[in-house]
Amino acid sequence: MSRHHKNKTRSENSAVREESASNITSIRTGSNKEARSSEPAHAEQIIRRRAYELYVKRGREDGHAEEDWLRAEAEVLGSVLRKANVA
Repeated sequence: MSRHHKNKTRSENSAVREESASNITSIRTGSNKEARSSEPAHAEQIIRRRAYELYVKRGREDGHAEEDWLRAEAEVLGSVLRKANVA
């Protein structure tokens, strides 16, 4: 993998994490009852997408699903908490 491709992948992953955190934050701050009821499902979707990205980044090597999920969950939810503390 070229250095350019690695840098692009890093910036894409960063953008996905920022977008994910932004999406979760916007859901949590919504006053709409319907939006609040979809919070867990939306958060899970974002975490699932990040876990899949980690799986692909590893070269689609099986046997790390739980590790990928927990890392994705920590990244996404940690980002939301950091943003909440800053705001």
